[in-house]
Amino acid sequence: MKKVKRYIPIMLALLLVITGGCGYYDLPQSVEEQINADSGGAERTPEPTATASPRPRPEGDSVFTLDYEPGRGFNPYSSESATNYRLSGLCYESLFILGGDFTYSPNLCDKWSMEDGGYKYRFEIKSGIKMHDGSDLSIFDVVYSINLARESERFSKRFKDVSAVYISEGDVCVELDTPNTEFCALLDIPVVKDGTGYDSIPVGSGPYVYAEINDYVCMKAFEGYRTYDTLPISRFYLKNYGSDSLINAFSGAFVDLVVSELSNTTHLEYKGDCEVRYCEGTTLHFLGFNTGRGFCAKATHRIIISSAADRELLSKKYVAGTVPTRLPVSPFSRWYDRQIADISLVKPEDMPEYLIRSLVEDYDGDGQLEYIEDNIVWDFVLEFIVNKDNLQKVAAARKITAQLTDMGFDVKLLELGWYEYLTRLNTGEYDMYYGEVKLPANFDLSELLCYGGGACYGFYDATLQNYVSIFNSAGEEQKPQAASDLFVYLTDNAYIAPLLFERVAVYTHRGVVSNMTPSLHNVFSNVAEWTIDLS
Repeated sequence: MKKVKRYIPIMLALLLVITGGCGYYDLPQSVEEQINADSGGAERTPEPTATASPRPRPEGDSVFTLDYEPGRGFNPYSSESATNYRLSGLCYESLFILGGDFTYSPNLCDKWSMEDGGYKYRFEIKSGIKMHDGSDLSIFDVVYSINLARESERFSKRFKDVSAVYISEGDVCVELDTPNTEFCALLDIPVVKDGTGYDSIPVGSGPYVYAEINDYVCMKAFEGYRTYDTLPISRFYLKNYGSDSLINAFSGAFVDLVVSELSNTTHLEYKGDCEVRYCEGTTLHFLGFNTGRGFCAKATHRIIISSAADRELLSKKYVAGTVPTRLPVSPFSRWYDRQIADISLVKPEDMPEYLIRSLVEDYDGDGQLEYIEDNIVWDFVLEFIVNKDNLQKVAAARKITAQLTDMGFDVKLLELGWYEYLTRLNTGEYDMYYGEVKLPANFDLSELLCYGGGACYGFYDATLQNYVSIFNSAGEEQKPQAASDLFVYLTDNAYIAPLLFERVAVYTHRGVVSNMTPSLHNVFSNVAEWTIDLS
């Protein structure tokens, strides 16, 4: 086990003693003092006050501390605490680990195979993996965990096409209703011991295990873990700060790692001498169109609107922590075709000619655009709806409205409550809408582009659905062509206008953590490979 040491200047130690009494339990001052703490003899270090100011190189304490929410459990399947769910990544492992580019690698399985063209998968589970209760990981634990995920609110959507999970010839088998050659990208779910899935802290096999030691709460290194001797630290201490105190606690180095969902309007901003790593997300912001009426019924018209949206500007100034996109797959995915993306929109310098060829002009000189359909010049107003509950989306919708207005469009932006917004989507009372959908990590676009999908409104195209199906079922060699065919057809028809992908930021103090590669669903996915330096 690697040890770390950090010395606190005498004046700072005196200052910390003077500023005590902030209502939280105290953490040991250093790793060496943990031994004394276990026997009840540790000194206590008071917390920073609410007025503590950030320092370029904060002194803080000499233990690695994470924020948590007491009393809300660490069950990765049922805890409603996003903070605790992230921390559970220390305790649980998965069959596969998802990379930052959405590729996947086996973790708890030695071998795996795809059968029947993507309808069936077979997994050979690793032997000798110790669970926290001393038992060995079994195939029953894996089957139990997948079925638990199928029933859970957090994971059920990604497993909607799973028809059966069972054991055959000593392997775990999964059958699907529809073929999907990238199904393994969905198997980064926590594996827990059979029968413990409804406990507040299920039994797992991860490198750390929840522990309460005297007055301290921590994630303690699991002695049965296969690389226990090289884990980066013996304990991650847990302490509840809450959003009001978390920024000051991080600035003062009393919390050592924080996660921020940047596109959330309530996200916290962390500044100072820190490092930030990003987890690329699958939540897509997009414009949707009502293809059954008015101006947006024509593909060329939808392309005009899509091209008017300045994605780079939206990402930089209006929806924080997002990545611009022109396709409904992340730009970090290997399926993102940059050649298609580059030609999917009309360039600003080409827009005047494109408008003329599309028969969209200011025919009556009133300063607003009209269009010709069936030899009739039509005035029109674009009814643009957005859910008002997310202020960043509202800001983005307002900017898009302004950009369209500058082009000569008459746009009526309606900022609606969730119920009215959803009602209009279902009844078709809109021309365009600002939408959001969380896609699975294998970028199955059925939810967004296929009839009956939870985020599919305003159009139906059987040919497009066929392209989605071909993409999902294509093998490794056929996948690039399947992706190309799908995206060419989609951009030609512009049923949606992809805008942005969300991302999550992970902050640590500069130089403290190295070799960290957080993944989308587990910030601690490679914690066993970290190096932690608190000196």
